[in-house]
Amino acid sequence: MKGFRHLQRSDIDAARWDACVAASPRARIYGTSLFLDRMADDWDGMVLDDYRAVLPLPRRRKYGIDYLCPMPFSGSLAVYGKDPLPCDTLDVLQQIPARFRLWDINLEVQGRDLPWPSTTRKNHVLPLYRPYAELSAGFRETLRQTLQQERENGFARTGISIDKLLKEALSAGSLAGTSPSDLLRLKRLYEDLSVREKAFTLGWVEDGRTVAGALFFRSPGRIYYMAAWSGEEGRQCGAAARLLDTVIREYSGMDTVLDFEGSDIPGVAFFFEGFGAKPETYRLVQRRRFPFLY
Repeated sequence: MKGFRHLQRSDIDAARWDACVAASPRARIYGTSLFLDRMADDWDGMVLDDYRAVLPLPRRRKYGIDYLCPMPFSGSLAVYGKDPLPCDTLDVLQQIPARFRLWDINLEVQGRDLPWPSTTRKNHVLPLYRPYAELSAGFRETLRQTLQQERENGFARTGISIDKLLKEALSAGSLAGTSPSDLLRLKRLYEDLSVREKAFTLGWVEDGRTVAGALFFRSPGRIYYMAAWSGEEGRQCGAAARLLDTVIREYSGMDTVLDFEGSDIPGVAFFFEGFGAKPETYRLVQRRRFPFLY
């Protein structure tokens, strides 16, 4: 379907954009103007009619070449809009301006398959609409045994400092390879969201010491497990599992989904699946607009 306009950020009406994203069954925090403003170097959008459907285009420029790239700490994007959409993903991608010579985009693909190389990637999600007793019955047996072990001097604490959480995550290796600028972006996004009550931190305290921590974002119908760390003491007492169990208890019985944010790493996927999380897939779509290439 033709008719999509390519708009730069300065020409995008953020309120209409966000309303379109919110109305979509594929709505995710990553497609909102706030997330894009904070986490992308810059971004444009493909917009149909009066914001009937939209697709974000996070972008960078290097060596004189404009290219599309994933944002740090972001899951997949999608074509957002009320169902039924008047187009499929391929319709929109074919209208992206040719000046974007390289693409690396994480996308949920609706409709026809794509003619360009792509790699299937995994996310894990757990719907929380059932009571906690039913959810926990679906936990892996070894996980249930760990959680059933009482910690006399251990408890979850909300509101740990974002600076402390990110510093400890770096020290523990959980954010290895993350640039200081990307960490600053995440911190500023957290600060923006927390004043809107759309973000929170949790720490596991053991014998008076914080031995694990995690950052969560919230959007309507979804909770995102964004960044976490656990030291050796935390691993010994299963602190990461206890923090996730705390969130599952708190939000059980609600019409929301816990989004584990990955993973293609087998060990991490095994951990998430221990909570009964199920995989959902998306694509890393790659296109190269050079002679003799896609």
